[in-house]
Amino acid sequence: MIIGVRVYNIYGLKEGVEMEYNIESLRNISVTESYSCPKPAWFRVKGFPKAPEHYYILRGHLLHSHIEDFLKANLVKKGVNRYWDISKNVDDLDLSDLLKSKLKEELNLEWKNFLTFYKAHLMEYSRKREVTKLVEEKISIELIDGFKLVGTPDLVVDHTIWDFKSGKGSRSISKEYMLQLGLYKILMHKSRRSNGDDLKLKLVFLGGPTYCVKEVIYTSGLQGDIQKVLNNIIMLRKQMINGVEPQGKFSFLCSMCSYRNVCRGV
Repeated sequence: MIIGVRVYNIYGLKEGVEMEYNIESLRNISVTESYSCPKPAWFRVKGFPKAPEHYYILRGHLLHSHIEDFLKANLVKKGVNRYWDISKNVDDLDLSDLLKSKLKEELNLEWKNFLTFYKAHLMEYSRKREVTKLVEEKISIELIDGFKLVGTPDLVVDHTIWDFKSGKGSRSISKEYMLQLGLYKILMHKSRRSNGDDLKLKLVFLGGPTYCVKEVIYTSGLQGDIQKVLNNIIMLRKQMINGVEPQGKFSFLCSMCSYRNVCRGV
């Protein structure tokens, strides 16, 4: 269903510009979109162009891409892949020399921490071919009328969902991270990839002097929060089908949003 939508200059465009509103593109919503601000989904459906990747998002994508390659080579396939030419990857980027230097330093630290973590927690599974290992595998469940929740856990092995973070660990775990791993647990259970009840949820922070592992406990409170998230995204889809723009949520993540150039947070 394509709907013509009049876009006003609050989005940085000329008043009266008509844009196609393609509700068919809202066939699914990602786990990370589900509990955060609904505005990115709105802009995505309306076909707005994305801003260049923010530095922190770029760093995270580079790190996760090479963690994925490494885990697939060492845990899933019969091969060894330890070397990552970080300098070559970073030198090819369109960044200032100062940012390139900063990025190399941070990635080198995070990669070193990841390899140390791998040796301590995951290396043993490279010899256990009978253990199921899912590395960056997309999982989805239908919520309503073909509308799906989609998530891609970094790693699932031996009844544990692991999620890697490029930042530093803190004393407490943010609610967003708890929701993310809790929703991965729901996806694994509802898609029948796992019993669900026996799944442990763990975060690995790679940005500090050493890596830091934190476990998310799936409490009744977290379960209730997840049900609210699922109810909210079903309501969000219904609103957007009717052309109703969702209310934005201001947070520190706004500065890193893919639509920060056009969103005014209202």
